[in-house]
Amino acid sequence: MAEHQSRITPTVTQFLMQHQPPGSKGDFTLLMMAIQTAVKVVEKNIRRAGLHGNFGYVGDSKNSTGDDQVKLDVIANNAFKAHLISSERIYILGSEEEDQAVLVEPEQRGAYMICFDPLDGSSNVDANVSVGSIWGIWKVPPSKEITTVEEATHALLQPGSTLVSAGYAMYGSATNLVITTGRGVNGFTLDATIGEFLLTHPNMTCPKSRAIYSVNEGNERLWQPWFRNYIHHVKHKSKKPYSSRYIGSMVADVFFFCDWEQKPNVEFSASLLMFLLICGEQAKEAGDLSKRERCGKDEKWTQTGHI
Repeated sequence: MAEHQSRITPTVTQFLMQHQPPGSKGDFTLLMMAIQTAVKVVEKNIRRAGLHGNFGYVGDSKNSTGDDQVKLDVIANNAFKAHLISSERIYILGSEEEDQAVLVEPEQRGAYMICFDPLDGSSNVDANVSVGSIWGIWKVPPSKEITTVEEATHALLQPGSTLVSAGYAMYGSATNLVITTGRGVNGFTLDATIGEFLLTHPNMTCPKSRAIYSVNEGNERLWQPWFRNYIHHVKHKSKKPYSSRYIGSMVADVFFFCDWEQKPNVEFSASLLMFLLICGEQAKEAGDLSKRERCGKDEKWTQTGHI
């Protein structure tokens, strides 16, 4: 029996509790529990969207980056906001669906700030294409009193190098949760029968090469010359032909994005992805588990000791 129990797959909550940094009081674990609950709520609403009439757009409403809002954008945003605020571990929220930062009421404030896109690629949902949620977490700047929305918005303008944690959820044939706290990258899959995320992809890394490229070629007129030359090389001059795939949902399909001026949220998304990639590669290069636990303390990339 003991031998059988030792092989039980840990849940995301168990995993986080077992891998908390020394001196941690559990606040980050409580915050992550709020995020995984929000992800479950979003997942349920996506599955039932057709039955409940939640496909389509919300009138002429647009989000903070100028994209048309779909009904599921609003539902996902409300779920993330409600569960993050109720965790009492968040001080400031920044959402792609909000025009300005959300400053949590004083009695519910915590020590963390979070920026998130509650449902990236939401316009693809009614075509049964995979979509996702992304987020990045920072510590509130020390010795800084933030009392206004303007101050909160300014406080959110943090570099990717100071991220405490980043992650994403992907909703498709399965619901996946991928997170890092600077100590490698780990993936979890929702087991709907028990309602828990189970560790299914430990110590994730990217393959050195793949035979697929992804870009919205409809925007070719906006490409800079260096990028147009690169895509031409991939398509016509590489040793082996590449396959082209473009979905338009960042989590489901990491694609080239070239019209930076038109999408102010691109740098945020790029920071989160880079943080995940760097932490995964650091863990891979570190080798054994003890080194993997320390890899996130490279000050060049992260300050995970502050969790």
